Amino acid sequence: MPTYEPFALIALGVFTGAYGVIIGAGGGFVLGPLLILIWGLDPALAVGTSLTVVFVTAISGALGYWRAKTVDYRSGVLFAIAALPGSVLGALAVTKVSGSFIQISFGALLFLIASYMALRPQGAGRPREAAGVPHEHSDHVTRTVVTAHGDRYEYTFHERWAVGVNVLFGVLSSFFGIGGGLIRVPVLVYCFGFPIAIASATSIFSMALYTGVGVISHTALGNIDPWVLLFTGIGVIGGAQLGVRIAPRLRQGAVLRLLALGLAVTGVWLVLNGAHVV
Repeated sequence: MPTYEPFALIALGVFTGAYGVIIGAGGGFVLGPLLILIWGLDPALAVGTSLTVVFVTAISGALGYWRAKTVDYRSGVLFAIAALPGSVLGALAVTKVSGSFIQISFGALLFLIASYMALRPQGAGRPREAAGVPHEHSDHVTRTVVTAHGDRYEYTFHERWAVGVNVLFGVLSSFFGIGGGLIRVPVLVYCFGFPIAIASATSIFSMALYTGVGVISHTALGNIDPWVLLFTGIGVIGGAQLGVRIAPRLRQGAVLRLLALGLAVTGVWLVLNGAHVV
């Protein structure tokens, strides 16, 4: 390993940890592609290493959000339980497909998400006003979260559907090494009316609970580079805490627009690389 590379990996870890915690995605969507495209890691190895870094990010970020009191704990636990089976299946599936397929499918997924975020109707991402529980047998629930700064969030959503989609997020988590939060946060905000701050914090908390299962699976399959994990992990721990401090000061709408741009660029790059165009 060249002398400069450990420092580059630490810096990448800081960025991954901070940005991943701010948007509730864990940062795997940044780290995985870069490990493939710049560091030249085998896609399966990059996915396993990336997911392990996401796990470290999620634990560090969850502790910070716990102190900030921005986590919907009941939802986070239910999301994690739903995602657990898929996180094992995703890790096994990585070993059954080619590296080009992983890159192209991952890139297409990122680009589709970016397109939806960019083209969604104006105001689609704004949290709905809580209207109370419609009736006693409804699957809708109303949650109230009061943060450490005294901010109050109240929102109503269909709990059964919100939990159910996390089965898919578990598969995507281990298959692409992204932790699932990259897709979970937009879905919670745009489809279920979660406030962005709560969606990000709850997503990170949920990933801290279930991505460890995917990490164990990838470890057993030999899909982790120990040196890349060591140096990026060092950066991630500090970066995650930095992200928790920065998040309340940022305009979340702007963060999501920047996220959409980053997803689109990374998605196109991965598709072209997987197709051997670049």
